[in-house]
Formats: sequence, structure tokens, C-alpha cells
Amino acid sequence: MMNENVLREGLLSTAKAMASSGLNTGTTGNASVRCARGFLITPSGRNYEDCSADDMALVAMDGSWQGPFAPSSEWRMHRDVFQAHPEAGAVLFHFFLREDFTDIIALII
Repeated sequence: MMNENVLREGLLSTAKAMASSGLNTGTTGNASVRCARGFLITPSGRNYEDCSADDMALVAMDGSWQGPFAPSSEWRMHRDVFQAHPEAGAVLFHFFLREDFTDIIALII
């Protein structure tokens, strides 16, 4: 498994790319990556441009977490995907709400 610091950097880079491409706006959407101790996930309610790699929350499969900020409120969905799909290395979640529709996309990598 890849070094946790490398995974943190990659996760933050991915979250920023999702935001800059328009997939996420503000603090919507989130991303996670599997690691040896569970999974790393973007923090709740934080703009990714204001985050550092150390701000990514580490979540164990029992739901306990470590980090300076709480994990995304969608952490349970990410955990459930990782438990149901041992081959999954990452989960990207996009949520966009407009008056005429709601667009929800989850991608398992």
C-alpha cells in the first residue's frame, strides 16, 4: 500500500481538481482513498483551496477518526463502499443541487 503522506497529497490534489473542474462547488462533494489504517477522506465543511494534506481525516472502519477537522459527513457511505468492494482504492462523490434537478454521482476507483 502507498505511503500515507503520498495518499494525503493525492487526495487533496484530486479534491482540488474536482472543484476547479466544476464538479464540486464550495464545500459540496468529497473524496476518499483507502489506506493501511482505514481510509483518508476530505474534511467536512472545508474549502479544499484552504486545506493542507494534513487536514485530510483518517477514518478507521469502526468509524473512529483522527485529524484536525471532522471527516466529511458522507464518511459512512465511503466506508460502506470500501467494505463492500475490497478492490476499491478510492471513492469520489459529487453532489450538485439545482432548482430543476439533483445530480449525484459516486465513482468507485
